[in-house]
Amino acid sequence: MTREPYFDNARFFLILLVVVGHVVAYMRSDLLLLRTLFLWAHLFHMPMFVLISGCFSKPDRSLRYIGHNAQRLLVPYFVFETAALILVSLRDHRLMLDYHLPRNVFWYLVSLFWWRLMLPYAVRIRWIIPLSFAVALLCGYVSFIEWHFSLSRTLVFFPFFLAGYYLRTNLQPTLRRVLPAGAALAILLLAVPLSVMLLPVRSYWFFGATPYAAMGHTEWYSAWYRALVLGCAFVVGFAFLRVVPDEKLSITRPGSRTLYIFLLHDMIVLTALDYLGVFRLFAGGASEILGVLGLSILVTLALSSSLAVRLTRPLVDPVSLFRRRHRSPMPERDPDR
Repeated sequence: MTREPYFDNARFFLILLVVVGHVVAYMRSDLLLLRTLFLWAHLFHMPMFVLISGCFSKPDRSLRYIGHNAQRLLVPYFVFETAALILVSLRDHRLMLDYHLPRNVFWYLVSLFWWRLMLPYAVRIRWIIPLSFAVALLCGYVSFIEWHFSLSRTLVFFPFFLAGYYLRTNLQPTLRRVLPAGAALAILLLAVPLSVMLLPVRSYWFFGATPYAAMGHTEWYSAWYRALVLGCAFVVGFAFLRVVPDEKLSITRPGSRTLYIFLLHDMIVLTALDYLGVFRLFAGGASEILGVLGLSILVTLALSSSLAVRLTRPLVDPVSLFRRRHRSPMPERDPDR
């Protein structure tokens, strides 16, 4: 399958926002600009990642396809989750074996496996997108639908996955037809003051992993808050996708390697930088802003380099170690393909 620069460009900007958000979290910054940037990114970056994953998924129920997804998603999940559990066990001086609670960004691998498993059955249901949206809202009232096996996020973000599947062949033409570029830029800019207004709101609302009661909301209308969050994600996310360039750029190749950045940046790179005290070097004022942006870009580009991919491929794609193949240039792979 020929790669489309448009989707790789979109992935690059989205993964950069993911890294920026985690750098801000590690710095524990109180700067209004960085807190606003953190919330602005969380309005849409993961929903649009999910949508793009839907664009490259197919309703295949065959055991071969399920096995392929298990190799590409669940095997690296267990590799990285095991590494995380070892670190947590050493830190807390007790053995941790809670594989049912995905840590860091690893939930995405579990949810993507579930979405692809559900897709061939979901597409047979009439009005599945509005129904999935209703499920995303109602599941927040169920206390046991939370972090376990990434169940809550799987249900909450499933409407975006379905939207990506149905828009897979004409996403960009549809956006160009219904949303002028100027309007898209205006929406992205208006989302900035909206993010400032939402700063007092608990960020858990944007993660989609917590029941309403656990966030302190037992009102019968709590689902309306999630509906607003999901609605903003669609509007701001589509505005973002509308302005993504579709020509091949210097960011296109790094954008084809987002899985490496996604899995390696938080637990390994940022944890190491935090341990070494690097983040404290940028504390305060303009240096903190430049530090966040500079480190985020540096980490994103470094982890998408050919050297980083070669060195870490046994972790990200461990099944490849057991495949007997003739030596050939390493293909660009990500979980969306």
